[in-house]
Order: sequence, then C-alpha cells, then structure tokens
Amino acid sequence: NMLMDEIEDISVRKEIQPHKAFLYLYLKGSEDLSDEQIEDVICVDKSRDGGCDGVYIDNDLRLIKIFQSKYTAHFGEDAFNKDELLKIAKVAEYLQNISDYNRFRQYINSTLKEKLDKAYRYLSEHGFKLKFVFVTNHKNNPNKGVYEDSDVDLEILSSNDLKNKFERWMHGHSPELGLIKLPYVSILDGPNEPKSWIINIKSSELKKIYLHYKTKLFSANVRVFQ
Repeated sequence: NMLMDEIEDISVRKEIQPHKAFLYLYLKGSEDLSDEQIEDVICVDKSRDGGCDGVYIDNDLRLIKIFQSKYTAHFGEDAFNKDELLKIAKVAEYLQNISDYNRFRQYINSTLKEKLDKAYRYLSEHGFKLKFVFVTNHKNNPNKGVYEDSDVDLEILSSNDLKNKFERWMHGHSPELGLIKLPYVSILDGPNEPKSWIINIKSSELKKIYLHYKTKLFSANVRVFQ
C-alpha cells in the first residue's frame, strides 16, 4: 500500500508518530499549506485534545477548519467508530455556544485552548464559518448517516476516498484546489441536480484568479486511469 508507505516515510523523516504523519499527509495533499503551517495545525494533537487533531483558521475564506483523524495500521479493514462523529458534533455545540464553551476549555490542553479561543472569538464576533473534516484510513461506516448532524458542516473521508485522493496526488494534483473566493458581480441560481449557478464576473478578476492557480483551476475535470 503506497499510501501507508508514505505515512511511514513522513513518520520517520519528521520524527512523529504514525497517526500524526497520517494527518500530515492528508493536509499536505489537500490544503495549500507550507510544512511549517501544517506542523502548526497539528500541534494541538496530544492528550486532552477534545476530539480536535488540527485547527486551521483561513482568514481569506473567513473559515475555521477543525480536523479530526483516526488512524489504523490495518488500512481499510474495519469500519470507523461512530463515536468519532458524536465527538465532532459535541465540539460543534461548544464552539457555536449551544453548550457552555467554558466547560470545554477547562478540559482541553493549553495549545488547543489558545487556538480554539481565537476560533470561538472569530465565529462569534467576526462572522467566520465553521467546517469539520473527519479523515480516517478505516473503511466507511455504512451507518454514519444516523449519527451525522445536519447542522454541522462535516466532510467525511475514509479509506476508499483516501485511495482515490492519493492517486490524484501522485499524478501531481497536490495540493488540491480547495475553495476559491469568487468576487462576482451578479449570480443566478441554476438547476438543483447537480447544484449549479450562473455568475457574472469581471474579466480582470478572472485573470487574477487564473494567474494565481493556473491549470489547477481545471484539475477537477482531469480523469485519472489505472
């Protein structure tokens, strides 16, 4: 398994445990972050992390990303535990002030506390959005829908998803394009299946976006075959 080999390689090179190397690999492939930024994101992953293995504040997109990872040495053999989704839902309640955030911050480690205090402030005072990413090399849990909270913006990636992503990364599509802020002039709703929009954007703005991202703008349309 080339993905597991890569995790081992990162673990040795960075002198970190395999579960941290796993999240490191995911962030390296999926986010446009430097090695130093990735290390800062995952520095909260230690005892009393409250279900948060990584925290990233994206000021450009006004978005707080909380990463939770679950690593196994046996890639794709067993389904991930549903309790991981319950943990995420609870963290969302604390950060959105549905439950008492102060109770949560009294429990978590000091590094995480510093990051989540800032995230909590940005959410409540500056209108930032909140997104959770649960990434695991366990196989998918077919009952996950029962435990997903529709009020939580949650992306779940399990072993098959990672295999597909890793293949794309190996073909040069790394880091992934991710979300892009489009400064449009007007917008018109299109069909719902698939969800689509028609937007009016200035050519000068489109030129800036293309010069920044180049052909990666079209990477989602590139097909990879084995």
